[in-house]
Amino acid sequence: MADNYLENHHNDYLAQKARKERERLQRLRRYRLEYIKRKNAQPDDGASDT
Repeated sequence: MADNYLENHHNDYLAQKARKERERLQRLRRYRLEYIKRKNAQPDDGASDT
């Protein structure tokens, strides 16, 4: 009984850990895409043209 409880608890912990990691990676991807959009939307000041 105790082994099943501990095993189930550990499996739940691993599933929660994997879910949090997926959410974290999705959040980072979204932030990166928003950054790229903002960077591309900024007008070029012409200072780099020599």
